[in-house]
Parts: sequence; C-alpha cells; structure tokens
Amino acid sequence: MTNEDFAQVIRHPESDHLDYKRAWYDFSNKAKRCEFVKDVLAMANTPRESPARIVLGVDWSADGGSMLKGLDKQ
Repeated sequence: MTNEDFAQVIRHPESDHLDYKRAWYDFSNKAKRCEFVKDVLAMANTPRESPARIVLGVDWSADGGSMLKGLDKQ
C-alpha cells in the first residue's frame, strides 16, 4: 500500500469493512488477545465485495474524522 493509498483509506469513516484502532493489540493480556480475534473474525464473517481492513495507529471520531496517531511499537 502506498502513502497515497493509505491517505485515501483513512479519509473514510469506520464501517463494516474498515475499523480503526488507536494502539496495537496487547497480546500479553488474554482479554486483549480475545479482542483481536473477535475483530478479525467479525471482518472475516461479514459478506462484502471489497477488502476489509483494521487500521492501527489511527483514532476515529464522528466529529473529527480520522487522526493519525502512529504506533509506539511494531
């Protein structure tokens, strides 16, 4: 994905094929691991014609749209 492609993606609101997460999932925490699995399964099980994405490092609000926050680790 190019920078331009990414900029295009984050212009869109959250939906059934786009989910924003401000931070990376904490896999050392069982509840957070379960949240990751739940999010991936929800995306995988939703019928759609276009690809689904979970975008990390972006905060979304209905008032302000997307705000790129970045990640503190990879």
